[in-house]
Amino acid sequence: MDLSVIDPRLVDAKVDAEDVVWKNALDAPFSLHGVYYDEGAFRRMPSDIAAAVNPGVRALSSATAGGRLRFRTNSPYVAIRAMLPPPSLMNHMPLSGSAGFALYIDGAYAGKYTPKMDEAIAAKENHGIALAGMVSRPTGAVYECELYFPLYGGVRELHIGLSEGCKLLPPTPYRAEKPLVFYGSSITQGACASRPGNDYISILSRRLNVDVLNLGFSGNGNAEPTMLDYLCGLDALGYVFDYNFYLDRPDRILPPHYDIYKKLRDAHPDVPILMMDKPAACFSKKAYEIRNAMIKESYERALSEGDRLVGYMNSRVMMGEDPTACFVDGDHPNDLGFYRMAEGLYPILASLLGAG
Repeated sequence: MDLSVIDPRLVDAKVDAEDVVWKNALDAPFSLHGVYYDEGAFRRMPSDIAAAVNPGVRALSSATAGGRLRFRTNSPYVAIRAMLPPPSLMNHMPLSGSAGFALYIDGAYAGKYTPKMDEAIAAKENHGIALAGMVSRPTGAVYECELYFPLYGGVRELHIGLSEGCKLLPPTPYRAEKPLVFYGSSITQGACASRPGNDYISILSRRLNVDVLNLGFSGNGNAEPTMLDYLCGLDALGYVFDYNFYLDRPDRILPPHYDIYKKLRDAHPDVPILMMDKPAACFSKKAYEIRNAMIKESYERALSEGDRLVGYMNSRVMMGEDPTACFVDGDHPNDLGFYRMAEGLYPILASLLGAG
């Protein structure tokens, strides 16, 4: 059934402007955040370091979770033209989140650019997807744009289309140049937000007005020595990490929780560090008690040693009443879950960063 016949609003807008001028997203005055361009694709971390961590991190290092393109314009529309690698088709996350883009204007959601399902299915045979779309905006005053990249897919090329003769200006800078670094697994990466920008890290970025770096790698937040060395080498505004200890995954051997904190703290004596557990809808009592005890013990030990730049978030408290409404599959948050995560973490991070 062609749903566009029933409801035309279900169809993404095509690029039908005659005066469109295409500009490479890598050129000034566009400002790229959370990703960089290398080896023919946008990446979150160097491929050689990612490969030294483990094969999963290597594969996911070119997933563009947390990537953003920022600029200002007064164009009556913002179009995109992108080349994407074949996306992963998941049964619990829509293409709009895993492989689509989302545009925010002046801090509010304005529209999305999403591949069609038939194109996504054929992408492996075609070696990728050519994505195009347009979001209209009344012409006039200059407005702030923030284009969020796919959470699980990758991006090989990106061009922005604006109306000929319109202004293209640098974005208003974040309140701090250094990024707030998030490290973890699938929830950190953004599973299963309905679109980029709805994951909790992006929500916090907008609320705190800070740059962010999403280093969440699905099923691979194992804190290997190579990964910890990479994290410690970043010039970060602060760190947020979740533990993701699983009783049913003996293959995931993680270092003691305090050791992760201590390595980050020794490398960065003066930056905030926030410890948190992974949230879940149906908390396994045994696993939760083990994880929470580990995290709380690390936090209390850090406080006893005089650290006043350390924070802790209880995941049960964070998800609020009826946590089962906050998840797609019991483990990965939906949009409500991510919103509650951001609401719970915001006051702690605002205090630690001096933004309260």
